[in-house]
Amino acid sequence: MSLGAYLNSIGTSAKTIVAGMALTFRYLIRPSEIVTIQYGSKNNAPKERYVPDRHRGIHILETEKCIHCHICEKACPVDCITMDGTRDAPFDGAWKGDGCFISSFTLDLNKCIFCNLCCEPCPKECIHMGMEFDAAAYTRAHGVKNLLTDAPYSEADRVREAEARQLIEAAEAEAKRRKDEARKAAAAAKAQATPAAAPAAPGAPAAPKPPGLPPPPGAVVPKPIASPTPGMPKPPGAAMPPPPAPPATAGPAMPPPPKPMPPMPKPPTN
Repeated sequence: MSLGAYLNSIGTSAKTIVAGMALTFRYLIRPSEIVTIQYGSKNNAPKERYVPDRHRGIHILETEKCIHCHICEKACPVDCITMDGTRDAPFDGAWKGDGCFISSFTLDLNKCIFCNLCCEPCPKECIHMGMEFDAAAYTRAHGVKNLLTDAPYSEADRVREAEARQLIEAAEAEAKRRKDEARKAAAAAKAQATPAAAPAAPGAPAAPKPPGLPPPPGAVVPKPIASPTPGMPKPPGAAMPPPPAPPATAGPAMPPPPKPMPPMPKPPTN
């Protein structure tokens, strides 16, 4: 290496160091221009949106739109969504949805793969992938999020869910009992509205029978035979009764056949 090239490399290195330190001192004096954000620091984050619109962050639930259809729970490939509630009757501590009452709606972020498959099939579009990306926690229990309160699932939530389960079972049993009573009352009213057939009075003419159905095409229908009127000649071709059998005449008794003769004895031989 020549002396000129050696001095040139030293000058380039010094220029690079000065340029980098100048940028560092600039951010030191003007911290609002800093682009890099320390992970987990929400206070120093810029006010404008710095996360892309299609970012798949921690889920957000619009409880008032939920219809408790369990589609998101069934669509989850890792079974990280759990929900419970009823559509029969309200109970204490329930979250009001769209025609339903929800007792729990949890999502386990420890298992979630952020695939967005729970949001796409939702018929009410009430569950979304949010912009929050900080899912760090000190224990795995804090990784389970209660979407009804947007907070980690706690022991108090567990106790409240157990109490709500008992109330839900009582509400469903009462609703089933009311449906059975309404069905029985409707059947009884229908039976009373249908009049029963009254028995015919003695000597009253019988009600005419409804005409029968016409015979199918091609069927052979026998002609009825009219009964003859006494004193009237029978129509030609009418069936005649068979003639009476002649009486048996008693004749003379026949003699019995003669009996066979016994064989003659043979003459003695000399």
